[in-house]
Amino acid sequence: MLLFLLCALLPQSAEWHEWKAIGPFPLSAETDVVAALEKPYEPEDLLNRIRRGADIDPRGKVADGQDQRVQWQTLARAGHPVKLSRYMRCKGPAVGYLFRNFDFHGPGKLPIEINAAGSYRVWLNGELVAEQRQPVELSGSVLEIQLPTKPGQNNLLVKVVGKPGSWAFGLRTSFRWEKAVAELQPKIHTAIDRGVQSLLGQQLVDGSWETHSESAYPGGVTTLMVYTLLKCGLGSEHPAVRRGLLYLEQFKFDRTYSAGFMLMALAATGEIQHKARAQEIAEWLIGTLPPGNVYGYPGSPDISNHVVAVLGLSAASRVFDIEIEDEFWEDVLQGTLDYRALEESVVLQDGTKAYERGFTYRKVAASGSMTSAGITVVHLALAHLGSKAPARLRKQSEGAIQAALVWLGNHWSVTNNPPNRGFPYFQLYGLERIGSLLEIGLIGGHPWYLEGAQYLVKNQSDNGTWGGSGSMTGNEVSTCMSLLFLKRATSMAITVEGAPSEVVHFGASPKSESDVVLKASGDTP
Repeated sequence: MLLFLLCALLPQSAEWHEWKAIGPFPLSAETDVVAALEKPYEPEDLLNRIRRGADIDPRGKVADGQDQRVQWQTLARAGHPVKLSRYMRCKGPAVGYLFRNFDFHGPGKLPIEINAAGSYRVWLNGELVAEQRQPVELSGSVLEIQLPTKPGQNNLLVKVVGKPGSWAFGLRTSFRWEKAVAELQPKIHTAIDRGVQSLLGQQLVDGSWETHSESAYPGGVTTLMVYTLLKCGLGSEHPAVRRGLLYLEQFKFDRTYSAGFMLMALAATGEIQHKARAQEIAEWLIGTLPPGNVYGYPGSPDISNHVVAVLGLSAASRVFDIEIEDEFWEDVLQGTLDYRALEESVVLQDGTKAYERGFTYRKVAASGSMTSAGITVVHLALAHLGSKAPARLRKQSEGAIQAALVWLGNHWSVTNNPPNRGFPYFQLYGLERIGSLLEIGLIGGHPWYLEGAQYLVKNQSDNGTWGGSGSMTGNEVSTCMSLLFLKRATSMAITVEGAPSEVVHFGASPKSESDVVLKASGDTP
């Protein structure tokens, strides 16, 4: 029996059913491999049924051509790639088949890589999409192609011809970009260290950072700075973090940005002593949700403020167990959906037709940062509602995420905020959020982390900052957004069920009298 491991380009948009396999169909020693590949065996009768659109669930026994009968069976937890002889007992060359169907709700093609030993054919929805006529070995046999998936149910049938000692097959989403990320990782670590040092160097003696007027925005961007330092691995006992939190104790938070980031900072400490303060800020935010269910400064509502408020409330709800009514999440969800741009039919670079629909700032035109903000809010609201989300609203929301992902892929950029907006680093932070929350490595076929990290590593200033003093939000804010991207800060958060696990800080206390103090952070174990 052979195994396939096929991961979806968008894990949240595909439902995979169990693989079923049948074989072996033994061959004589004299049988030509190519002839065996071309000869149709009884399992290939499925292809006609698939082309007719029949509901396929192969079962039962078929003749193996040598007065024996073999039966379809289900695979469970096999490795990648799978040695077929482990499941199909045969002494010589043979043919084996595998079938699997899956429901796909995302647009476009699925990039996959095939690694095999032997010869093979792959049919998708009854059509041949890959073939290797001459036998290959596992070493160096990787083939990268794009599967032309369709919305709804898709069916895969695979035929493999091989010998017991060299009979294997594996198929999975192409992750070749991960090697490039690993090679870039030392430079990423250096960039993060330099960025953190730049933020520490800009902190004032009272614990604040003065990018914005404190009178207009209580706490200014100090909340964002503290949050970023915590996400970059500094513990809550670090002097810079402690001074920042002490400075922030004097303010009553009544501006959305400051309140949202303050909740995120308090949650990032993971310390229960901050629950009362978090409760106070969360109650203010919940109580000031405008009639249109989208936050503003306060003032005119916009998705930019909205996403920060929701991120903060989500973090406070999870970390401090602050209760937020389901009605609130439903209101937020509906309000966010109202800020979508008009739906458009587009032709993607691979020739696939799809519908795109981004999110807007103030119902004007879609942009990259607002589209990622909209996806973030919709995803978090759905996650908090869980099974309590009304079916109609859930379906509408899931469709909105897919159409928004199409928009991002079709207007792709890690160097600016498409189509031509400001705040490019807020755009990058947005890509990190949705890549981490949705647990996807590719957005519109682009390895978002690799491309963003390459850009940030290359464009960091000599003093460790990003954005420059002339940027619209100053280099402190741009540096924070860049660091949050490089650290994949959202994937390290304590999130709702089904999302990444809590980041754990461990090691010696800074009060240790030892000559060397070690600290580390990461996911368990």
